[in-house]
Amino acid sequence: MILPSQTQYSLRLLAALCYWLLPAPLAAQNAPPPLTIEEAVRTAIRDGQSALVARYTRDVAQVKVDREKPIARPLLTATIGETIQAYPKSFAIPGSPSAIFLPNSSTQLRFLFEQTLFQPGMKEARARYLAQSGGVDWDYRRDLHEIARSVRKAYLDVLRAEAGTRIAQDGVLAAERYQTLVQTQVSAGMARPVDTFTAGSQIAEAKAGLHHAKNELTLARLNFNRLLGRSSEAEVSLLVPQEARDTPAKADASLQNALAKRPEIKMLELNVSAAKAGITLAKLQSKPSIGLRGQYSQQTPTALIHQNYMEMAVEIRLPIWDGGKAKQDTQEAKIQALRLEAILNETKAGIALEVKQTWLKLGEEREAIALVNTQTKEATALLTVAEKAYEVNKGTAVEVKEAQRRWREALEKGNLAQFNYLLAWVDFDHACGDSLVEMKDALPKKR
Repeated sequence: MILPSQTQYSLRLLAALCYWLLPAPLAAQNAPPPLTIEEAVRTAIRDGQSALVARYTRDVAQVKVDREKPIARPLLTATIGETIQAYPKSFAIPGSPSAIFLPNSSTQLRFLFEQTLFQPGMKEARARYLAQSGGVDWDYRRDLHEIARSVRKAYLDVLRAEAGTRIAQDGVLAAERYQTLVQTQVSAGMARPVDTFTAGSQIAEAKAGLHHAKNELTLARLNFNRLLGRSSEAEVSLLVPQEARDTPAKADASLQNALAKRPEIKMLELNVSAAKAGITLAKLQSKPSIGLRGQYSQQTPTALIHQNYMEMAVEIRLPIWDGGKAKQDTQEAKIQALRLEAILNETKAGIALEVKQTWLKLGEEREAIALVNTQTKEATALLTVAEKAYEVNKGTAVEVKEAQRRWREALEKGNLAQFNYLLAWVDFDHACGDSLVEMKDALPKKR
């Protein structure tokens, strides 16, 4: 016999087993897990069209750089020709028949081989190629860096729009509660019937705000899906960032981090190195080089030409006069190197200013949050006072409407201030070179 307490325990155990063993609802099974901000960046870099464009741009640039890669590039040319003459030519050879030296028709198949064996500046050419190739990779990383910032901002924009929609919904509920209060007061003879029009206007205004908030949320989700390379109708479920970060006390350490990480600086440094190697190469282009040339041909034989012919020659090429080309190229390469160094210095100064500006922005947005929190408390208190005064017939419907408007504005400002602070962190991380998620399949491959 089972005691009552045992029966209750068995029922609870059976309910628990059903909960764990029975399949979950279909909607819950199909619902995607919320995306973190890092997962959103990874998805955009893997699947987004902007990242795909960046990869194609990198590949095209790498092909252009590979054209000047200092490797053996033998040239092999095949030529086949048929010559027809109107009248064959021959001459007499003592003790033998006449020999033909210009036949009526002749055919020739020729193979020509050329290869440079030594060219001055091979070491510098190799250094320039590696610098240019590295610059292509860092240019690609810079594009990903910008994509990561755009995705982070779009992520926060969706969360801001969702919070704004909730605030707008709360505004509609508050307006409806106010309408109920007005109707109660009018029925009790403690308010004028005209107050119902004020309450109706308040509801219409709140609903218009909700409609606008929903439109902003729709557009934010569409933009987010576009950046991630997803269908525009894909469900957007995001995880609200919970990590609290302290603003750096000074911007100096962040500046050093930016100068060490920013892709723009890395790319320009490599471009300067490539330009300096180009100066040496421009000077060496008038120096001797050694080449190998070979030829093999099969042709219609004559008295003067054998059917098979082959030659091999080593050539030393010595430019005697180039019309000043080497000098002009050297001068151009020097100016280009100086230009790139100036751009590098200007970029460093610009990044220093960007770090300082974004750091100051963090402080401003943090103070803005403190201010709007105070304003929200004030607006909430004033709304409570206005509603209570209206209940006891000491206030007007217009005062309640104005108090509700100020309360909604305070909530909207608070929501905007919170997300402006998060957006300021996105810009600060970008300025410091910390926006990019480290991904082996997305970052430039080592060569």
